[in-house]
Amino acid sequence: MKKVLLVLALAIAGHFAIAQNVQVQNAFNDQKAAQQYIDQADVYKSQKKDEKAAKQMQNAKLMIQKAKTAIDAASVHEATMNQPKTWHYYAVIYYKIGAYPEFVDIDMNAYEKVLDAFVKIKNIDNDYFMRNVGEFRQYASSIGAGYMTSVQTATMKATMRMRHSYCAVIARPYHFLPEFGTDVVTGRLSSSVSHNLFSSFFH
Repeated sequence: MKKVLLVLALAIAGHFAIAQNVQVQNAFNDQKAAQQYIDQADVYKSQKKDEKAAKQMQNAKLMIQKAKTAIDAASVHEATMNQPKTWHYYAVIYYKIGAYPEFVDIDMNAYEKVLDAFVKIKNIDNDYFMRNVGEFRQYASSIGAGYMTSVQTATMKATMRMRHSYCAVIARPYHFLPEFGTDVVTGRLSSSVSHNLFSSFFH
């Protein structure tokens, strides 16, 4: 009887593990579908067809929300939370949420979560991180070029947390960039400082 129960328990555990891996793949597929809508929206925008472009972005938002739901579930499930691929897809999805004004209300802290995902990947599997560091560097450079200049109400707490995240990714000390220029009241960065800061972290 005990053997039967053990086999049953293992079978159930295996079923849930497979289900969560499917969630990860579903998240990736949903974000790819969202990108297809985004690409079509760009075509319509170039043709001055604003209403059609807006409709495509609405469809894209629905798909990116589905992707977020799936990857959020995978990121906290024991079967997938320690897989670097989970956090890789997590970073891709949250980057897109932060990159498009139509999606930003889905999660106002999307870019910070991208950085957290980079840290997770490096801590879980450094080899995987290094194999994909070129892609991560591109995301970092893009975030650095636009994040702090577009979110002018960034607080010092958020600013310093982001700095800490990037330092953790590349295993450098927290005081790595003493020239990190912030206003002590608002925590704002100049565009030149923010771009150099973010792009330098992955060199």
